[in-house]
Amino acid sequence: MSDLFTKFNRYGVVKLPGWFPLVIAWEARYWILSIGAAASVRRSPDAARLLGGEGVPWLHLALEVPVLLLAFAAMNRDPNCGAFLRGVWRRGREVVAIAAALNIAWIGWHLMQVTHWKPMPDNLLVLGGVIDVLVTVAVWTAAGSKELFSEFPAPPPPPQP
Repeated sequence: MSDLFTKFNRYGVVKLPGWFPLVIAWEARYWILSIGAAASVRRSPDAARLLGGEGVPWLHLALEVPVLLLAFAAMNRDPNCGAFLRGVWRRGREVVAIAAALNIAWIGWHLMQVTHWKPMPDNLLVLGGVIDVLVTVAVWTAAGSKELFSEFPAPPPPPQP
């Protein structure tokens, strides 16, 4: 029988729920925006304006690296995975919370520099911060979230001589 309807993957740990890729996509949104803009710039030079007047937001991309590590750990949930990714996975809820806090700090820093409030971009930034808070609350309170991040396939036993 197919394990399509089971809760566990082939290694006996909880499968990734449907909300997990959405959380990763939201918390790594500047990576997605930067990659999309870089891919589109050949067709339309105006696509680079999506990144803002300063160009590529390298600092913000660096702030989202922990979420990318969490996504990498999620893709490598097998017994042969190393200890580092196991540790990242076990701290998954904290990684999401830290990424959301860093995104909110980035939004706050940007809004402090605004001299004239423009409703369209600035309201969207505030909405992004609100969504970051909601994502963090959802990850910490979701049914099975604690169980999801506490399970990782056991490492294979060492070979017997």
